[in-house]
Amino acid sequence: MLDNSTFDYKPHLKSAYIDPIRTVTVIDDEYPTIDDLISPTKDSFSQDNISRLKDIIDISRSEEYNWLLDVYNGKEKKIQEGTVSNRLYHSDLLILDYHLDGEDSGYCKKSIDIIKNLSENRHFNIVAVHTKGYDGQKGSVNEVLIDIITSLQERPAISILNDKIKSRIDDALDEWEIEDPSIREDLINSVSTLDLLFLINKFGSNLSSGCFDYEVLD
Repeated sequence: MLDNSTFDYKPHLKSAYIDPIRTVTVIDDEYPTIDDLISPTKDSFSQDNISRLKDIIDISRSEEYNWLLDVYNGKEKKIQEGTVSNRLYHSDLLILDYHLDGEDSGYCKKSIDIIKNLSENRHFNIVAVHTKGYDGQKGSVNEVLIDIITSLQERPAISILNDKIKSRIDDALDEWEIEDPSIREDLINSVSTLDLLFLINKFGSNLSSGCFDYEVLD
């Protein structure tokens, strides 16, 4: 019997996802497009961003990959609305700048909507998200990943509680807060977002009834 712990998935991942790539599209508001370069009133772009784009072009044109490449700046009307042009659906790989709002380093609904839109397309292959993570309180690339994963989930049944159950929960927490004023925050922080998504996926509606057994929560 094959031991999954020693099985090398990497060659198979490459053959399944990387080798079939023929076309690549980059969406980044800091990269010059062909339209930008030929425009008589073209915008100025930083040398660092031009160098990064050149690296992508060099990789795409290398003998190893030989990919067709196109670049968008995220200013198309459809992208502004969180959707994508039909021609993007035929791209095998989309490299998406998470922060399409320029210097905004917070939650980017525009990019999230693009990812959600593409996830519904049966013919689309891979989206590689380029991000520096969130600044300030979150400050981590993992938080961007969590927001993307969360956005792709269906609304869980546990989030649709009737008024009677919600009232009982609030009453119980109100009583608990008399002894421990921080109990609501402690309960929220006791389960990470990824753990909660796992529990929702594994136990579904049983979460709201409490009829489930999970050793990590014991």
